[in-house]
Amino acid sequence: MMGRSASTSLIRLLVTIVLGTVLGAGLSSAGSHSSDGQSAAFSDTGALHPDEYPEEEREYLRLGFSEFSAGAVPGEYRYLARSLPLVLVESLADIPERRRSPEELRAAAEEALDRLESETVSRIADLVDERDELLFTETGEEREQERSRINEELASLRDLLAAVRATEAVSVAETLSDRLPLEVVRESEEQPLFVDGEPLEEARRHELDLLLGGRMRYDDGYLFVEFELAVAATGEIQTTASTLVRPEDAFDEIEPLLPRITASLLNRDFAVLTIETDEPRAAISLDGSVFGFGSVRLRYLEPGTYELRAGAAGYRDYTDDIEIDASEERKITIELDPVERTEVTVDSDPPGAELYVGGEWRGRTPLTIERPIGPRSAELRLEDHAASRFVLEPRGPDRISRVLAPDTVDLSTELRDRREGFYRSLGWFAVSVPVPLILSGIWQNRVDYLVDNQAAMSVDEQERFIRTTNTIDLVRWGGVAVSGGLLVNSVIQLVRYIRASQYYHFD
Repeated sequence: MMGRSASTSLIRLLVTIVLGTVLGAGLSSAGSHSSDGQSAAFSDTGALHPDEYPEEEREYLRLGFSEFSAGAVPGEYRYLARSLPLVLVESLADIPERRRSPEELRAAAEEALDRLESETVSRIADLVDERDELLFTETGEEREQERSRINEELASLRDLLAAVRATEAVSVAETLSDRLPLEVVRESEEQPLFVDGEPLEEARRHELDLLLGGRMRYDDGYLFVEFELAVAATGEIQTTASTLVRPEDAFDEIEPLLPRITASLLNRDFAVLTIETDEPRAAISLDGSVFGFGSVRLRYLEPGTYELRAGAAGYRDYTDDIEIDASEERKITIELDPVERTEVTVDSDPPGAELYVGGEWRGRTPLTIERPIGPRSAELRLEDHAASRFVLEPRGPDRISRVLAPDTVDLSTELRDRREGFYRSLGWFAVSVPVPLILSGIWQNRVDYLVDNQAAMSVDEQERFIRTTNTIDLVRWGGVAVSGGLLVNSVIQLVRYIRASQYYHFD
């Protein structure tokens, strides 16, 4: 028994070695398959087709702030190593995005390719293990079919792996977005800053894409402050700004450096644009994108030429082409021209009702007023009558008339009764329609029968038949008259229902 068990184990070991050798030899082969075993197009060079490039998983870049390195600073000024970065967090936390450099895009592309390669290798290893298990768990035709399926998928995966390794990261980088949003990351809720350390190591340890920090050096009563940005993707440490200040003036001297530090985080030039209008409801847009109403301040605007528009209901649209230069800070004040407004006449039945527009009394009906520049609620009030509410529109009808119901009328009850009366009359009309139709059919059949069989009928039979047919005809026309009357009644009930609805308008 022991010998047979050892022999079986040896066979399994030899089979596994053989399969591993075949797998290793196949990793370098090329073809035209994707990771799911389905056909996919590769380029002439055997690399991935652009349509098959891996997508980048990241949706934003993680930005952190660290304490300054201040080993050579006297103890009484060490607090600045923490206080100055806290100022940066407060001032730069709302930076919207970063434009990535070609080197950063290439690094992101390499990361995506490495991820796809790792996933493919892992899938190949899983399939090999699955195939090995078949040697000892399955038998017969089912095992061969399953082995065939696995071998086909392995071939596809090996082709994919070869294509991934033949794909240039530069080509993939061209398909990635060069702009990603920035998200500020804190070390903890209580600790917004990361501890002082080697910047790139700190960034990678905390999975940060960017880490803004710096160093301080004290010499003869002055502090030399240098701001540094660590870019994890490229392994660079960029000096963004530096200054020489007295310790007591550090905060005042740091503020003028913020634009340069901001530009390094954005990785582009920017301008600040403030737009103000004399109408708080005016929509302000640049190149068709609305940024606010009344007034806006754009802090990180990319330099260039923009179409500026401002407009509000009741005013002519303002349009202008503006050019913004790098590092420029500009303020634009806009005065909108009001458009000429038309008039609308408001009437009531009975007349003499008081008109209120937006809660403001405007007079008694009938009267003509200037149209509002935007939709406004209006109300008609008359003693001993229910109020009627409606909306005045800038482009509504030239005349508005309302019927006021006496306040002794329960409008909801009357409206319900009128509605039920209309539906009831309509139901009776619908029931009455089949009667004359059926009688018309009977009458026509009897007429046709008399024409066809008159010669065979006696005189008395003919007279009785004709009298019965005439009676049916009279009843038929009576049914038509009844249906017509019921139809007229339905129309009357509909008019009463509509009039009650006018009473009930918005109440």
